[in-house]
Amino acid sequence: MKRPKFQRRAEDRPREICAAALEVFAEKGFAAAKLDEIARRAGVSKGTLYLYFADKEQLFRAVVRDTVSPNIDHVRDAIMAVDLPFAQIAPMFLARLASVAATMPLGSVVKMVIGESGNFPELAKIWQEQVVDKARQHGRTDRTCAAAG
Repeated sequence: MKRPKFQRRAEDRPREICAAALEVFAEKGFAAAKLDEIARRAGVSKGTLYLYFADKEQLFRAVVRDTVSPNIDHVRDAIMAVDLPFAQIAPMFLARLASVAATMPLGSVVKMVIGESGNFPELAKIWQEQVVDKARQHGRTDRTCAAAG
């Protein structure tokens, strides 16, 4: 029996679902994002989506943790890898941020979190923990603080 040319691997599904969810959240916002639409864009059934994520909030948490937050780590690693004054590091950071913004709808997600945090305070909490606190923590290294001072 012939195997199909393209066979999806189960371990790729969460990443594919998160990518689809990021698009839908950015386009429609959290409240208007429908799990049916996310599942359709990811190429899975809604039931399959629930095998990986209990609800929309868990899915948003995974999107932030697995898609947005790693970029903070990359920026930190890049900054820590060079021994330059803050004035030279800042443009590198901004260039990396611009690169990230060009490849993912980061601005739309930030706007969604801010706009919908009144109705969904857990979104703001997730964003605060996974992005803001992490960015502040990385910015507080001795080297960065000394260079900025």
